[in-house]
Amino acid sequence: MTHRELLTLPEFTNRFQIEHVFGADAAYVSSDHAMTYPSHQDRLGLSFYSILLVRDGGITYRQDGADYPLSAGDLIIVPPYKGVRVAGQTADLKYSSLLLDTAYFDQFRPHISSPALTDIISSKSGGLRIYHLGPSRGADLDDLLTQVGRSIQQPHIYKDDIVRSLIHVCMMYIDGLQYETHAEPRDYRHKEDLYKIFLHLARTHFRKERQLKFYADRMNITTTYLSRAVKEVTGSTVNEHLACMVYNEACKLLHDHERSIGEISYSLGFNDQSAFTSYFKQRSGMTPVSYRKKAAGNIQ
Repeated sequence: MTHRELLTLPEFTNRFQIEHVFGADAAYVSSDHAMTYPSHQDRLGLSFYSILLVRDGGITYRQDGADYPLSAGDLIIVPPYKGVRVAGQTADLKYSSLLLDTAYFDQFRPHISSPALTDIISSKSGGLRIYHLGPSRGADLDDLLTQVGRSIQQPHIYKDDIVRSLIHVCMMYIDGLQYETHAEPRDYRHKEDLYKIFLHLARTHFRKERQLKFYADRMNITTTYLSRAVKEVTGSTVNEHLACMVYNEACKLLHDHERSIGEISYSLGFNDQSAFTSYFKQRSGMTPVSYRKKAAGNIQ
């Protein structure tokens, strides 16, 4: 039997010079950052969870003689102590990965309801499971993972809470991937978690996407369930949330006198300046030009 050196998360991040490290609890690894990452893990055992999303190229994991090839848009969760190694990877591999210490990961277990994911983290599943996300959902998850890495690096008085909250949203997003035919989650405690995912997606896409179906499809739930969850958690509808984001962004952009009204209209997804003017006047009681002048102090 080949001897495997078992590494803790701190030992792993130190050996492979990983920069985005959150104490002994978590780390973010990306192909965008120069680092020495093991291409073959024949002699390494990992005592932490590894979540890897392939953005481009391909990578193959091997466990007990079985190969698990991943290509762009694929996600894999590798539990600790599973004897998994990297069997090969393409030269153009691009990925984002989140590494989580087992004790830290256990904090999120009560919020996980997917039977498939529960089996993975409890080691009941013999093999590895690959999630085929596709371009859209893969990009959404990659954005979440990137935000985790960015938050790990940036100093903030509430850094611990921010990082934990973002990782929580990542886990909720992955947990919801089992509902591949727009089924409704059976556990209604997830409504608040679904709202967090919606809020993240809305902040990313509201400038161009304001249809309920767009967000429901991205979250793989029905439009009815998303509407109900957001309404019950916040008291406001999905459309009200999106309209508020558009209006606040419009007010912010109107303070920038380098941008024309037409440019602002286009950046916020309006067909023309007239449509934007009508929308803004309905919300604020004044035209964008009048608002800009008032903000500049030219109107009392």
